[in-house]
Amino acid sequence: MAFTPTTASINPGDLVPASLWNQLQDDIKNHVEALDVSAEFDAPIELSRSRQHLDGAGNIIHNFLRMFGDGSQTVSVKIVTSELLGDDSIGIQAAIDSLPLEGGIVFFPPGNYSIETSINMGGATRHNVMLLGSGPSTKILADDALDGDMIDTGIGHPTTGGFGLVVANMWLDGNSANQGAGPYTGINFRNVTDGMITNVVVEDVKGYGIKVGQAVADQGGIDGVIIKGCHIRDCTQDGIFYSLASSTPTSKKLTIDSCTIHDCTQSGIVLEDSQGVTNLLNNIIYDNSNWGIEAGLAPSTTTLGDLRAAIRGNIVSNNTAGGISISATGVTSRMEKVAIIGNTTTDNSGIGIYIDVGKVRSMAIMGNISSGNSNGIYVSPSHTIGRAQGVVCSGNIIFKNTDDGIRFVSASASLTASTMFGNVAYDTGDANAVQNNGLRITSTCDYISLFGNVAVGNSSSQILNSPVSTTSDISHNIEVD
Repeated sequence: MAFTPTTASINPGDLVPASLWNQLQDDIKNHVEALDVSAEFDAPIELSRSRQHLDGAGNIIHNFLRMFGDGSQTVSVKIVTSELLGDDSIGIQAAIDSLPLEGGIVFFPPGNYSIETSINMGGATRHNVMLLGSGPSTKILADDALDGDMIDTGIGHPTTGGFGLVVANMWLDGNSANQGAGPYTGINFRNVTDGMITNVVVEDVKGYGIKVGQAVADQGGIDGVIIKGCHIRDCTQDGIFYSLASSTPTSKKLTIDSCTIHDCTQSGIVLEDSQGVTNLLNNIIYDNSNWGIEAGLAPSTTTLGDLRAAIRGNIVSNNTAGGISISATGVTSRMEKVAIIGNTTTDNSGIGIYIDVGKVRSMAIMGNISSGNSNGIYVSPSHTIGRAQGVVCSGNIIFKNTDDGIRFVSASASLTASTMFGNVAYDTGDANAVQNNGLRITSTCDYISLFGNVAVGNSSSQILNSPVSTTSDISHNIEVD
């Protein structure tokens, strides 16, 4: 029986209108119901309210092609529906595996989906796969039997990794109370080039919310990965964790944008052994049990490439260890072109912004607001592998922290050729003042310039040079007790 669906013109790149989408589903339903099963199908069809089986094998898949322009280009789309009381990972994986090698879309209508095995997005050779939900009404739950990652991009991929992988518009529930020892991951986004995770809720994972990195040394690194608009909470490790297994791959261009991360047992965002270009912007990170944002190179990492990063416009508050930490302990690689701009760090139990890097070239700490932490901004290179230089700390507003507002201190004169200017560090100026020193440098800092700052009402000193750094210049500041 010929199938003639309702048609309409769609410009290339336009979304399918809801009316046409609904009409297409009605056309398919009406056509299937009218089929003579015994004459036109070798396998039986089962139609019910909760599912539609078209292949006779229990695979919950509908397949159609959306035509673009003149119809010469197609995108393959699979639609999965929930088994309600069964294991949906079978149908989901079947939908992915039945996509052509050039990829396509697996669409999840609203519903609850329970998975007992990890979802493998790409397989050995499949790229350009998109898992697309319907928003929070598409909920994927880790079954008690899962004991593993919920979604994984790295299973079976070749050394080049996968490209064009996308997870969007869904809710992942890790069911941590009923999982094994872990740690597991909500989305293990490894070995991916030009991939995206967007508008995804990840909660209650026995491990990491989202993990980005490469699995083994001979697999591809990370390039052009974007995590945007996600909500991550109540994970037993870090909310978002980025790491490399070794120095072999090249990793570049990771962006984490407009995510909300809170109530994780470790840190909100961790960039461990990070290299290349990283952009963290407009995230809200609070109530985590370690740092809000933690970036650095581990002591064992000696050959990774240089880190270049922008950390800007984030709100980081009420984290246990502190707000933002940049650290590289004992490595030969350096951090350069690092910008920490326009962040708000408030009421963290530790330091608002903490810099502990032995080799820094060109770091800007500008336009941040820091209040209610221990130290507001603390720059303290404590390693002797090289000098930190070219640190510009400017235009920050620092108030009511419990120790120093801004402090430059280093070991073995390892902080040099840097400046602190145009900052405002203030407190109440009375018996209720808690901020100790407004601005402070020590004798282990060489060639530091402090000028044009305003320090008012701090409980001890407004500007303190002690022990005295004889090579530094302090001038043209306003100090009011």
